[in-house]
Amino acid sequence: MAEHDYEKGLTEKSRKIIYFKRDKECNFTILSLCLGSGIRLNELSNLRLRDLDLEEKQIHVLVLRKGGKKDVVVVAPPSMQDIKDYLAV
Repeated sequence: MAEHDYEKGLTEKSRKIIYFKRDKECNFTILSLCLGSGIRLNELSNLRLRDLDLEEKQIHVLVLRKGGKKDVVVVAPPSMQDIKDYLAV
């Protein structure tokens, strides 16, 4: 699983493990949101907190491939929970 396997292959005193542990929650949430919603990275990079609708489990994205139109995308419940967990950190 992406959440645990990479970390097991790193040595405890390496720089990679330090950076991995620092950014783990953020990186995992990004991966989860991309897989759980189908949005593209450029759409994800333009997201703001106000674009998240945690109650309705959806996000409002600016879809560049459709001429910059706003669209609503449903997010899978596990991915939305990952977002909530990250925001709590």
